[in-house]
Amino acid sequence: MATTHESLKLLVTGNMVAIQPANAKGQQAETLSVDLATGRVMFNQAPLLGASAQKVLSVIGVFSLKAGAVLAVVTEAERVATLYGQPVFKATATRVIKPDVNFDSGDQRLLGYVSEALNPSNIGRNLCFAYHLDLTRTAQSLTAVLAEQQQQQGGRKGLAAGADKRFFWNRVLAQPLLDAGGDKFVLPMILGFVGQILGLQVPRSAGGQVTVTVSLIARRSADRAGTRHWRRGADFQGFAANFVETEQLVTLDDGKIVASYVQCRGSIPLLWSQIPNIKYKPPTRLLEGQASSEAFDAHFDALIEAYKVVYLVCTYMHT
Repeated sequence: MATTHESLKLLVTGNMVAIQPANAKGQQAETLSVDLATGRVMFNQAPLLGASAQKVLSVIGVFSLKAGAVLAVVTEAERVATLYGQPVFKATATRVIKPDVNFDSGDQRLLGYVSEALNPSNIGRNLCFAYHLDLTRTAQSLTAVLAEQQQQQGGRKGLAAGADKRFFWNRVLAQPLLDAGGDKFVLPMILGFVGQILGLQVPRSAGGQVTVTVSLIARRSADRAGTRHWRRGADFQGFAANFVETEQLVTLDDGKIVASYVQCRGSIPLLWSQIPNIKYKPPTRLLEGQASSEAFDAHFDALIEAYKVVYLVCTYMHT
């Protein structure tokens, strides 16, 4: 299984940020360094950080602005479920570390957007992660990926290296860190929902009862996300607006048996828009022709590749 550092320590010195595993021992440790003035990310061995270093739970990523870059980390989280024997957490507090520079109005506006998007009490609520489980993948996909990794030779990489990019919510922020070789410091986070009901007693057909655990995971796609009504249809690559994958897991016999049911929803995968106004039903604008057909085909080709067998239910038909 992929490996990722479970807890980190972070030290800010001027515009330089150094991050190391919290349990590092010896004279030196793997160190992820970020220069907030330039956005440069480095991965190397460095002396252990001192007692003034702050403990953080995970690195979200780096976002570059004109005047520098900011680093986002998770500082607090609560446990919301246990999947495949691994604890799953929801971020409850984050920190955006800024350089000591003067931001212009454009940078300040972008910084405000990033801060809101990562604020657990605002748009960033329900950011979930796990240290030794790839939350971006369904049971079916996870089984296939683990089997493939066992056949591959070479060093073990972090979870982010093999995550499903569709649901890797912080993938853009994480990319500079991954490019620098810091995949063990970055966790693929999902935006959506993770919930669990334990100890359900279900009757057996042969008599008696069995204890089951029901888990529900909703993964919001990072592609073509937006506010409903303002973000409609698909783009030219076939990514549908507000696409969500929901997986129900039923586990019994202490996790030896796991049943997975997956359902996806998204906007109609054609090139169309609908601008909200004071009317009950705003007019729909559809781009007809080959472009919409190609977007539609690309969308369903991707679904079939990901899920193999797909059943379609359309809820937009009216009689």
